Amino acid sequence: MAVKLAVLGADEPLAEVLFRELEERNLALAEVFALTLGEAEAAARFDGAEIPCQPAHGFDWKRIDLLVVATRGRAAGRFADEALAAGRSVPSGSTPNMPNSHRASFGLPRTRSPA
Repeated sequence: MAVKLAVLGADEPLAEVLFRELEERNLALAEVFALTLGEAEAAARFDGAEIPCQPAHGFDWKRIDLLVVATRGRAAGRFADEALAAGRSVPSGSTPNMPNSHRASFGLPRTRSPA
C-alpha cells in the first residue's frame, strides 16, 4: 500500500536529508506534502521534482497517512498533536527536539532535569 506522507519542516536541512534517504530507498509513496511552519516560499526536491511547500497552519491532516517532523519547536509539536488527533501516524523518532510536553504525547520518555 502506498503511503501519503507529509514532511513538516520541509524547508529545513534535515528534510533535505530525509528526502534523499526516501529516494534511495525507493519507498512506495502515493503522495508527498512539503509543509513549513511559516510562509511557504520554498520548494522541496524529491524524486527529481520540486514540491511546493505549503504552510502547516490549516493543513487537512486527513489527507495523509504519516507525518514526519523535520524541525523543532512548540509549533511543530502542536501540528504533530493535530495530526495525531486526526488519527494519523507520527513516528516518535521523528520528533527528537520537541519540548518535553510533546515528547510524552508521542510515547517518548520525558528528559530528566539535571541534578
